[in-house]
Parts: sequence; structure tokens; C-alpha cells
Amino acid sequence: MLRTTLLFFLIFFSIISFAEPPKEYQWTQGRYEQQMGLTAFNVCYLTGIKGAFESRNEIVRVYQNNGKYYLGGTSHQQGVGGWAMCVGSFYGSSSLTAFNWVSSQGGGTQMVPSNTHRCFFTGLAGAFNSNQDQVDISRINNSWVLGGSGISQELESWAGCVKNPLSIFLTQTFTWHHGSPEVAMTNANDSICFLHSVKGKFDAFYDWVRIAIKNGKFVLSGSFFRPGVSATAVCTPRLL
Repeated sequence: MLRTTLLFFLIFFSIISFAEPPKEYQWTQGRYEQQMGLTAFNVCYLTGIKGAFESRNEIVRVYQNNGKYYLGGTSHQQGVGGWAMCVGSFYGSSSLTAFNWVSSQGGGTQMVPSNTHRCFFTGLAGAFNSNQDQVDISRINNSWVLGGSGISQELESWAGCVKNPLSIFLTQTFTWHHGSPEVAMTNANDSICFLHSVKGKFDAFYDWVRIAIKNGKFVLSGSFFRPGVSATAVCTPRLL
């Protein structure tokens, strides 16, 4: 009984305190890193990338410093940038666990149980040089796994995972690919959507994929110019 009551108040507190849509941020090459939310009250994550990703020198990443989240990166190319969102969280970043994967390591990086956690990209880097190059977060044997595939041996990704008591509930998966219209997903007030795969050749400023908020809904979209570019997003109930 006590456990049920506690869970009710946790859910109620989350709904009342964090019912606003996530805040969106953008960073582009040549700008200072963008300061985002406080780590104590937010979870921040990468929602899109753009530009020429030719080597491991091209990086877009969400990171923490002195109790705050930042969005930034580096590049030796042109037009590199990215987007991120921060969502108010009952846990803040206290339950966040970080992971890393590089294509040269071979297999994926096993992260955390998929029935108790949600995982999301916090950074992407490397050479997206063909339609086969992909980074992804997948569910394998009841665990989240960070990995990828393709021709490039210079892909790298970072992910964060947080505890989520609502992870047992149904999630929805959405896919956008070149040539399709933007994909409307779930309501931004009571759910959250994370990128779970990015695929394709990124070698110009107009190559991009991202999650955005339009008319109260998350939407998934990307470049209209680059065949082969695609992305997948996973949406889940809001509590983090």
C-alpha cells in the first residue's frame, strides 16, 4: 500500500511540476556552446545533427559542467551543428549513467535494462560518409545497446540512461526517411521523444535530422536534399 501511494505521488508530482514541453536549444559551428538547464532539475539530450561529418574531428555533444548542461561541439568542416532538449525531471541527472561507443571496437556497448531505464543520445561524432553509416540505440535481450553499422570506421556516439518507473509502459517508435514528410509523433506535454538512430551521408550544411516541437507535438524530420538520410525516434510517457 505504501509503495503504491508513493508511486502515485511521484507521478502526480511529475505531472504537476514538469507538464511544460521540453525546452529546445541549438548550437552551430562558430558559436559559443549553449548553456541549458541545471543538472539538478533537468535531463538534457541530443535531438539532431547537421552539417559535414567527415572525421572524428566533427563532434556535437551535450555535456555537464559545474552543475549545468551545455550543448557544443568542434569541427574542421562547414555547417556542423546540432539541437538538444531539456526536460524537467524529478530525478534530475542524479540517476544518469553515461556510455560511449566507437565503430572500431566492433560490437555494441551494452548499457542498462530496458524495462527500468530510458536511453538517449548525448553526442555524435565521426565520418558519416555513406548511406550505410548508422549509429543507433537498440533493445537486445532486454538491455539497451549503443552501437552502429556501415562502412565508416570513424563513427562515435555517446548516450545517457536514466531510471524511469514508467518504462514498463508501451513505447512508440517512429521513422523518418528522405522523401517522406515530417512525422508527427506524440504530445509534447505528457511524453518525451528521443533519437534512437541516425543514418546516412552528412557532407554539407543542408544535411540534417532532428526532433522538434510543432503545434504541441514532437515531429521527426530531416534533409530534403540528401537521399539515404533517415532517423528513428522512440517516444515514451513523460516521467523521468
